[in-house]
Amino acid sequence: MPHVLPLLPLFLAVGACEHTTPFSVSDYAPTAPLAPGNPTRLTYSTGADYGASWLPDGSAFLYSQEQSGLDHDRCLALMPGGGGAVTRTICDDGDPDGDSLNAFLSAAVSPGSRIAYVRTAMLAFSGGAGPDNAALVVAPFGNPLAAEVARVLPYISPSGRSVDIASEVAWAGPATLVFLAEQVSYPCTNFGCTTSDTVATGLEIDRVDLGSGSPVLSVVPGTDLAAALTVSGPDTLYFALGGSPQVHQRILSTGADTVVFTLGDTPTGLTAAGARLAATVSGALHVVDLATGMDQVLRASGADAPALSPDGHALVAQVADSANGFVPDLWLWTVP
Repeated sequence: MPHVLPLLPLFLAVGACEHTTPFSVSDYAPTAPLAPGNPTRLTYSTGADYGASWLPDGSAFLYSQEQSGLDHDRCLALMPGGGGAVTRTICDDGDPDGDSLNAFLSAAVSPGSRIAYVRTAMLAFSGGAGPDNAALVVAPFGNPLAAEVARVLPYISPSGRSVDIASEVAWAGPATLVFLAEQVSYPCTNFGCTTSDTVATGLEIDRVDLGSGSPVLSVVPGTDLAAALTVSGPDTLYFALGGSPQVHQRILSTGADTVVFTLGDTPTGLTAAGARLAATVSGALHVVDLATGMDQVLRASGADAPALSPDGHALVAQVADSANGFVPDLWLWTVP
């Protein structure tokens, strides 16, 4: 909320006249959360806030932010790691009339300052359920709209599966992207099918190698029905498969695969930093110490899409419950 400065009486202004620095208005944007604590709520907008992803240095994180305009675009917002005011918003600037729903999703920034994200667009108010066009794109973080297409969506993967969308995009090295390849359906939610839901089902983990000119697409072996994915370092994946409570660690360069932890059900979100793993399982937010096997539940319900900071001591996750009308907001936990 902006701060309103009271007007000074004229006689005070005159009486205090000196040859000093001219009066200027300071930046009153908040630099900390509205209500600090552990956990603390970071976002309060009426739209959905979701899909946090940390910068490599841990100074801030990106997330998708639903806008309040008529077409409800989804932009990327950058927030300081400890919370506070958004310092940067990245939106599609090619729709001045607001007649398209443009979304920037699943963003990830590489140590080399490149940003990858999923870009979708559809005509607003057209009655369609899915996007008219979509792509996984890569750009300089300093100029994120100067994007090059790494993979047009949808596509037929090398496995023969029809992939509709990519999610949980991550950098596995300076020129390699990995992501969940998903199929999307739009089941009706009411009689007459005037409204529909969006249901994404994981098919596999795909990778795109960008270092040889044209992007090269491949499938990460043994990831059929992948349900969650995260990256820790340039060569290590953690993932879960649909219908299984196991969390796998995969070394990309060697193909070595190890089950590192077993949860109570299939994880829907994963994140890792060092020897710490966080997961959401049936809405519960878990933090696991892989060295000791200790599993701590930070929240019992309503959580998804966890994101650990690079040092493993800050955890951002989206929370949707009755308190916010089941519209996701972002919360921050400090983990010792």
